[in-house]
Amino acid sequence: MAKWGAHWMLNNHFESIDPAFAVNEGGGGDADPLGMKTAGFSIAVTEKMPLWLHLTAKGTSGHASLPNPNNPNQILVGGLARLMAMASARPPRLEPLVARDFSESGAQQPFPISFELAHLDWPYMLDVASRGPLAAPGLQASLRDTLSITIISAGNKVNVIPSRAEADVDCRLLPDTDTAAFIREVRATLGPRIEVEARLKPIAAKTVAGVGRNVGRDHEGHPQRFQGNGRGPNDDDGGDRFALSTRARHPGLRLPPVVLKDNDAEGIHGVDERLSLENFNRGLRATYDLATEVCADHGDMLRAAR
Repeated sequence: MAKWGAHWMLNNHFESIDPAFAVNEGGGGDADPLGMKTAGFSIAVTEKMPLWLHLTAKGTSGHASLPNPNNPNQILVGGLARLMAMASARPPRLEPLVARDFSESGAQQPFPISFELAHLDWPYMLDVASRGPLAAPGLQASLRDTLSITIISAGNKVNVIPSRAEADVDCRLLPDTDTAAFIREVRATLGPRIEVEARLKPIAAKTVAGVGRNVGRDHEGHPQRFQGNGRGPNDDDGGDRFALSTRARHPGLRLPPVVLKDNDAEGIHGVDERLSLENFNRGLRATYDLATEVCADHGDMLRAAR
């Protein structure tokens, strides 16, 4: 995000905006991940917290013909292996919002999927469903704190052992995760020879609801699924518009008011990104209806009801 975009507006003209909540991309109407024949309409009302960690291992430089135990690459690789093992061992957690999403989506599925998703709070049922209807990586990500190694850099000559090795890890934490405790666990797992720096600290996303009536009116025949989105800030300066709204103490939701089908979804952020005219026009209408629903003065109706 350019420095003259949302950052600049919030820092210089916040008093002119000061919205009730912010609407961002993400969610939307698409095929249900559980395999429903009828598209569902996902409204992301919260999201996982992003935590970007920069790791540094320091060691002894020298000629590659003389291996030494202080090779920072070996120190870093060993630490990363332990870190990913730690991530794999972290148990899944079912948050209330995610449980509701799965239960409502599962109600439209055949048995035994409907039964499993309606009773995820039963002992062992979450493990059973994780090997069945919830096995997809995207669904599993909504049940876990995740870690992805994204950048590794060290050395510049094949015959020279470098003096340091670095890596970046993108972590996405469930909203109820204790961030400080998580970082302590990461440091303990990596050990004292690897430095850990948090370059993007988590921002807990607020939730917002009450948009279901608008979606149901403008997109008839599309069941609504309120969900916690698995995404977080994804641009290089440390925050997207959803996170910026949260930083400004606004609740936010991810709601592109369109139903993606055919080849629409395949082109997102890709070559020849496009949207059908039908989708575009319906999205305009839904956005307008949402704005008037939220911003209209209902004082006369309230007074009349009294």
